[in-house]
Amino acid sequence: MNPSTTLLHRYAHEGSEEAFREMVNQHLNLVYSAALRVLGGNASEAEEVVQATFTELARKAGGLREKVILSGWLYQTAVHLAQRRLRTESRRRHREQEAVAMNAFGESDQEPWTALAPVLDEVMGRLNERERDALVLRYFEKQNHRSVGEALGLTDDGAQKCVSRALEKLRGLLQSRGIHNTASALSVVLLANSLQAAPESLAAKIPGRSLAGAALGAGGLARWKLALGAGLVAAGTAGPLLWQQEHARSRAEISQALPPAAPTAEPTKPVEPVAPTVTKASVVDLVAQAATALHGGAQHFTATTTALNLLAQISVAEIPAAVEEILKVEDLGAQTLLFKYVLGRWTETDPGRALQFAAERLPMACRAAGMEGLLDAWSGSNQGAGLLATSKSGTLSLGNNSLTTALYRNLASKNLPQAFDKLGELSSPGERAFALRGIMEKIISPADRQNALERIEQFTDATLKLQAKRSLVERWADQDAPAVAEWVLKMPSAYERLRMMDSLGLVWLQRDPETAANWWIEHAPGADTLTKIVNVWAHEDPNGAGQWLREHATGTDSDDARMTFARQVQELDPESAFAWAETISQPELRLATFDHLYRSWRLRDPVSAQQYLDQTATAWSAELKQRYSTPPPTNP
Repeated sequence: MNPSTTLLHRYAHEGSEEAFREMVNQHLNLVYSAALRVLGGNASEAEEVVQATFTELARKAGGLREKVILSGWLYQTAVHLAQRRLRTESRRRHREQEAVAMNAFGESDQEPWTALAPVLDEVMGRLNERERDALVLRYFEKQNHRSVGEALGLTDDGAQKCVSRALEKLRGLLQSRGIHNTASALSVVLLANSLQAAPESLAAKIPGRSLAGAALGAGGLARWKLALGAGLVAAGTAGPLLWQQEHARSRAEISQALPPAAPTAEPTKPVEPVAPTVTKASVVDLVAQAATALHGGAQHFTATTTALNLLAQISVAEIPAAVEEILKVEDLGAQTLLFKYVLGRWTETDPGRALQFAAERLPMACRAAGMEGLLDAWSGSNQGAGLLATSKSGTLSLGNNSLTTALYRNLASKNLPQAFDKLGELSSPGERAFALRGIMEKIISPADRQNALERIEQFTDATLKLQAKRSLVERWADQDAPAVAEWVLKMPSAYERLRMMDSLGLVWLQRDPETAANWWIEHAPGADTLTKIVNVWAHEDPNGAGQWLREHATGTDSDDARMTFARQVQELDPESAFAWAETISQPELRLATFDHLYRSWRLRDPVSAQQYLDQTATAWSAELKQRYSTPPPTNP
């Protein structure tokens, strides 16, 4: 029994709080990292998801099966809760993140992790449980193949093969999103970036709250309400009287302790007060004292007031020195809040240098809160425009996609026309995509949409105009896809109309795939449209996509779609994939698809592939069987 399973058993069957705390300590960073990615870097939201995840563990521990991989279960639970939180607060956010990232992927200026992070956890959800557990253990918890094998009940070699197959499947799913990496490159990126340290304060807060939440969920809620009700009744009848009695008693005790009042004397001439000598504390001391007040990320009124009063003593000229001192603070919770407060003030006085620091040196763990302070400090659109102007003048490089999105979102909330004007200064399509994402988040009403369309039509850059329209369509489609469909059909340019259909389809197929598919194929019939529909739909619902595709007659117009579908389902059901490949009418394409499917299957599972060839593929010609009857390659 592996250590995590032992701890789970101790908590589930013995009620050991110590075991529960150890499970939190072991898996906190894994859960926090997953939640942070899904929530787009929002640290406070991620902390709430972490709390909810471990509360779920506390409630359901007794019902988990004996051989569950705890890290895989916690990862999937965290992703599910984070995604549900996104849908509750803003159903559009996840799809916009995916759509914008798709426009940005493949650009030479995109870092691999920057492209991968927005869609990683959504794509991980398409793996089966065993594949997901293997990747979580190997890359998210950084265990070696021996440890992975022990958890999954495999030999070292079996674990390595299992991880390799899962990684290859993940790579294929990412390719369909426009992210192209070799397996080795993907492995390096995951190992280097997938785990992020959670705030230190979380480890202390989570166990008690989760155990309390589990107790309430398991029947303690009624007792708690009853006790609280009794307390409120007592407080309502006796509270004020008791307070008055205590207050009177305290005043009497104080009066008795004071010496007798001196006799009243003739008034004397008041003495002029002498101003005390005040020695200003150094920046080092002020930052250290503020960090102590904010220990563990404390945000109660007294601690915050104390810290802000200390930081207010730092002059404008001393702020650069102050941020250098904050970088040295070891308490991550305190450091995060210090950056939030100081960057906000720095932005008011020197926005260019504040943004430069945020883009280049702000620690990743503090980025969300630090950027919140920076953005909140913008009192008007001129300041936001000034920051963007500085970024394009050569003195400042944005260098961060989330920062680009935040800048344009903030500017659009204050002055939408100006945000579109500044958009034209961006030359990179990838940077434009993230800027458009920020702008589109502020386009909510029909009036906003009309204003945006008018500004977009004024663009002289045809590529930027098309990119902006596609981004607007994706945003609008999430709100009212049928209305977008009517608007798209009225577009005079056939070229733009087809591009807008692509953008509409990306969103609509995820909401109402059958309606979207029927509309799309009706207004843009052809092999290309059929293939696009199947490619998107099969990821969401392969059974539904397959049933819909069966309604289209075989022939050259549907061959590419059938090939695409066969490749999509080859790992879910290899035999069904071959059945679909047999419906391809073009002999060369059919043979090429057979070749791809069989060779992929033989690499994944040579025994099953050979059994299929010997027993099931009865319709294959002798020549075709001979083509694949050579012994499968052996791993060195």
